[in-house]
Amino acid sequence: MYKKIIPIVVLFMSAAVHSQAQIDTTATIVVEQNQEAELEYNKGVTALSQKKYANAAQFFQNALAFKPSFTQAYVNLGVARSAAGSYADAIRAFDSALALDSTLGQVWSARGIALFQLENYGGALQSFLAAINAGYQSEDTFYYMGASAFLVEEYEQAIDAYSKALKINANNANAYSDRASSYKMTGKFDDAESDYRRAIALNPAFYVAWDNLGSLQVKKKNYDAAIGSFNRAIDIKPDYHIALNNRGEAYFLQNDFKSAERDLRKALAINPQYTFAYNNMGVMLAMQNKHTEAISMYDQAIKLDPNYGAAYFHRANSLELLQEFDRSCDDLRKARSVGFAVPDSFLSGCN
Repeated sequence: MYKKIIPIVVLFMSAAVHSQAQIDTTATIVVEQNQEAELEYNKGVTALSQKKYANAAQFFQNALAFKPSFTQAYVNLGVARSAAGSYADAIRAFDSALALDSTLGQVWSARGIALFQLENYGGALQSFLAAINAGYQSEDTFYYMGASAFLVEEYEQAIDAYSKALKINANNANAYSDRASSYKMTGKFDDAESDYRRAIALNPAFYVAWDNLGSLQVKKKNYDAAIGSFNRAIDIKPDYHIALNNRGEAYFLQNDFKSAERDLRKALAINPQYTFAYNNMGVMLAMQNKHTEAISMYDQAIKLDPNYGAAYFHRANSLELLQEFDRSCDDLRKARSVGFAVPDSFLSGCN
């Protein structure tokens, strides 16, 4: 049995671009004679519009040195920091702005996007909820809220958020694709397929959506259709190692081991760090009773990811068939210790 779970690829929009779009900086120039803080602030706005983010940040900091209660300077300092990829600094600036005015929904949303970029998905969700409670409901807010919910496995919440983003912009191919992935995780395969196809209709070159559609078709055991979808993804992006890996699985499930091996080796040639492909190569070799070769593939997967439970489990199976029972038991115990679901019956013969 081919036990690998295909990773769902969720495509997120560029936070650097959208974090700037959250707040209209060009409309906030302040002109007050003999006010040093406002003059520095205005220089910052100009630098920000020119994408000179380091200069902009310095001007906003200068403004704050003159006027520590300058809320908009904190806001745009956060925008400049986000645009430069300094998300922790951006959050500190946004927090300072919110300490002065907690009703700034756009700032809560921008803060959420910065937290998302730092992979603090729970914190991001809280910021997006605060933005909505403050009356700010934008496409970006709902989109990133959906992405955050997906990544903490709150799939129904993700579906709801993506749906709200799509009400604002029905042409958001990313939102359709990511909502489809959420539907897939809840077992709503028909809804998922419909959304993947909507994403592709909006963007026929959306190779991630083609790949995820193929993964769904594998799940539905429609292997020929899956291979067709993976072909489209690979035609668009020939070096897309994930689609090559997934097409290899589809070939494997049709007992076409030659084609499967070709695709898996291509995936590894493109990305030698791709643990899934090493594990899948091992499974395929084991199914052909090539257990020594299979073990070498599992070894590579475990070297890259010492917590890869599936690789320990599969290596245990091959070790058992080579009558290396103690090592097999060690791998089964290790697989369970890192969270892989090892049935009790598999460990019943281990001391």
